[in-house]
Amino acid sequence: SAMRWWVWCTCVAAKEVLSDCSSLQEAQARTKDIALRDIAAADVEMAVLRGWWTLVQGWVAGSHTDPAADFGYPVRRATKDVKANADLLLKWLDPTFAIPKEVQAASQWAQNSTHVFLRTRFTNKWSLPGATFMRYDGLRAKVVPMAPNVTVSIRDSGVSLRSSEAEVSNRRYFYVVAFVPFDRIDPAQSTWQLEEQKAQGSMQMSLGARIHEVWLALRKATPGTRWGRLSAAAEDPEHFGRWVGHDSEFSSDPDFDQTLAATVSPLSCVEGSKYYCPPLERCVEDCATCGAGSSGAAGVCTSPAST
Repeated sequence: SAMRWWVWCTCVAAKEVLSDCSSLQEAQARTKDIALRDIAAADVEMAVLRGWWTLVQGWVAGSHTDPAADFGYPVRRATKDVKANADLLLKWLDPTFAIPKEVQAASQWAQNSTHVFLRTRFTNKWSLPGATFMRYDGLRAKVVPMAPNVTVSIRDSGVSLRSSEAEVSNRRYFYVVAFVPFDRIDPAQSTWQLEEQKAQGSMQMSLGARIHEVWLALRKATPGTRWGRLSAAAEDPEHFGRWVGHDSEFSSDPDFDQTLAATVSPLSCVEGSKYYCPPLERCVEDCATCGAGSSGAAGVCTSPAST
């Protein structure tokens, strides 16, 4: 039993022999008297990852005459890791990869009487495949897809989101959305979530391919108003499109479906450096044109009778 205990201890020690080595010379000294069959796979991987090529080459050469010593798996596993990191380092030589650019993410929107619904895809055009978010999995020695990290901010007069870095055609991007909504929203009753969708049509690059989207449900501060556009700007940017056919899907109010879309709002007037005149339902340069005694506050003309 004492002999078995000694052999067991020797094996355990061999597994830890390179864990605190700081140089190739020290590693060579520690392993020179260890039988090849007793060198642990973890030691082989560690030696490869530290670039101790001559040491590992000697082990591999010797393993061809010792059937009990097989270093194929740890060597292949570790060299994949080294190669992946080396390939990544080469990419960083390209400034378009090293310095990610911000890209306006393509979005579609729909509405009902109480909410505006926005779906955002991590691409600059809706018809293109969404960007792939990847990470290197050292445990499996391969690049694997991952869900993006997304930061979303919903305020009464502003909506923004920003993705983590995505790689597209050997370039890195942050996908962003930022806009002043057509009219004010209620942040406390607005929500968002990250969705994973099955790719369709030409985006179906491989069987089971999936893309990520961010879905937002923005509660209107003034329910019942049909927005004429998504943003307070004079017209929506090209990366905003209508979610065609989904207004009726989200709406159960037939009266709202027949409501005319508003063309101006308090926020849209402010965006154009003007005031919103409620009686006229339009933007004015001076609240004096909105009625006797009217004055501007928070972008809206108010009369003495309404204060």
